[in-house]
Amino acid sequence: MSDEIYDICKRYIEIRKHLRTCITRSMEPASEKGTPPMRPLFFDFPSDEHTWKIEDAYMFGSELLVAPILFENRRFRDVCLPTETNWENAWTGESFTGGQTISVDAPIEKIPLVIKKRFLAGYCVGIIPANETGGGNDPGQN
Repeated sequence: MSDEIYDICKRYIEIRKHLRTCITRSMEPASEKGTPPMRPLFFDFPSDEHTWKIEDAYMFGSELLVAPILFENRRFRDVCLPTETNWENAWTGESFTGGQTISVDAPIEKIPLVIKKRFLAGYCVGIIPANETGGGNDPGQN
């Protein structure tokens, strides 16, 4: 395994540690009601007709929109943000109004991830280590 791949894997292990509360929070409705933790966008935004057509992104719990890169050598992608909420790029901290499509950088080490703005003050604070967004210490950079 190359050093680059090792560093990427290490970073995502650290991010998973930061996500522990969100993961637990997503698993509770899964065990109680059968709500899938990973689900299509229309599950959380049924009144947004655009979400019914999106097949290449998903919600992880009710807070995180994950937009993976599906094609080799792609380093950016468009992400359709559902209406009814505001969003923040988990890597850059940039804010967006829902109901629009944004273009995001997607280098190999950073999967496109946006967070519902209203959840930033709740359970999912610190998803991305602080210096990934411009401050603090990144636990993945020991």
